[in-house]
Amino acid sequence: MSDKSQLSILRNNEVINILGISQSTLDRLVKAGKLKKIKLSQMAVGYKREDVQQFIDNCMEVRSDR
Repeated sequence: MSDKSQLSILRNNEVINILGISQSTLDRLVKAGKLKKIKLSQMAVGYKREDVQQFIDNCMEVRSDR
């Protein structure tokens, strides 16, 4: 199986550390539809690594347009 076909899931703390944000900011991003969470179990959620990277890329594009 190639790396591209593997689904990489990040947990809340990983996304918070990567983006340098708080839990409440992450919650706001999800509520605004900017990041989509995946329900892993009844008590656990995660985020696709590619979605987090896309969010970062979009933020960088907005900053470079200024």
